[in-house]
Amino acid sequence: MRLAGLILACSAAAQTTTVDLGRQGRNADFSAFPFTRTVKTGTAAPATCTVGDLFFDSDATPGANVYGCTATNTWTLETGGASAANASQSFTAQTSVSITHNLATSNVLAQCYNASDVAIEYNSLTVNSANAVTVTFAIAQTGRCVVNGLGGTTANVSQSFTAQTSVALNHNLNTVNILVHCYNASDVAIEYNSLTINSATAATVTFAIAQTGRCVANGFGSGGSGGGGGGGHTIQDEGSGLTQRTGLNFTGAGITCSDDSGNDRTNCNVPSGSGMAEPGSNGVVVRTGPGTTAARTLTAGAGITVSQGDGVAGNPAIAIETNVVVTKLRAVVTWDPSSIAAGGGTCASNTLTISGVQQNDTVVPNRPNGTEDGLDIVAAATATDTVVLKVCNRQASGAIDPAERTYTVTVIF
Repeated sequence: MRLAGLILACSAAAQTTTVDLGRQGRNADFSAFPFTRTVKTGTAAPATCTVGDLFFDSDATPGANVYGCTATNTWTLETGGASAANASQSFTAQTSVSITHNLATSNVLAQCYNASDVAIEYNSLTVNSANAVTVTFAIAQTGRCVVNGLGGTTANVSQSFTAQTSVALNHNLNTVNILVHCYNASDVAIEYNSLTINSATAATVTFAIAQTGRCVANGFGSGGSGGGGGGGHTIQDEGSGLTQRTGLNFTGAGITCSDDSGNDRTNCNVPSGSGMAEPGSNGVVVRTGPGTTAARTLTAGAGITVSQGDGVAGNPAIAIETNVVVTKLRAVVTWDPSSIAAGGGTCASNTLTISGVQQNDTVVPNRPNGTEDGLDIVAAATATDTVVLKVCNRQASGAIDPAERTYTVTVIF
């Protein structure tokens, strides 16, 4: 009996008791345990799972580690933005700020503030990687930038598009209180023309010109519109969209701009007189005085033709008629001028009668061979049929007595 009892006791001591907590446990308290590990742990989720399973991703961004099995073999991130604070980067007197946010996503939103905690617009926002962005300013700024990559327990939603002016953004965030950023194909933030909330799960973004890239929507975290969001001005040149910029700067004396919040617009005033007035008709526009203009037309004179004189249908063209005959009159005279005193313009004159000459016709005298140095020869049509030929002493000192020579005078009209 003693031997049998000893064998029974040893047999019982050697057995391992397995406890089924689901059936045998009651009011389990693990607070005194040196450690507990209640979920699967690793760097990659198992390929299979059953609804209700949990997995801890040990190399994920802190705050975005826990996944739950929401359907057979389907893992869903269960914690994210609620425990992952927005990233912040301070800067002093900088036009470019590099921000390493380590949010492990390129679908980010950003807002910048100056040193007085007033929101400021950035000039550009570029996504460098899933963990870094660069913000630039038109002028040096001091303050901080905040970057958001997750909304509550839900990741920001991204919608890609190619060469579109309108993008349907189906975000399924179940809220109309969303923030939206859009980026081009180079990951540089671009402004949209309009953002319309269609429902709690959808919105529509439009652009002034076709764009390619993606739009990011946030419905639970904080982000801000910054320079990449918001329906800013659409600036066009003769109907063609210009490159979108955050700032719109007016320069020039007298130009003033003011905010008109009641009409949701900016009023810019260009004072009268600073531009060209309406000339009233077609033609070549000329300024006739301060703030006044007039339309002129090129007209033809004798021997000249003008086409497109008002410039409306094309550039004005001027041509000389090929059938114009140049008329010449010529007179020859032998003349021995008297001695001409010095004086820088003292002349000897000879009045010639040439029939057909009109006052102010063009007269060209020749210079005979051997004419003394210091003499100038000039001629002019001073009246009808009258030409005056002059030989002048241009020297400041010393009289000149010209020799007798033959002079030829030609009149052109």
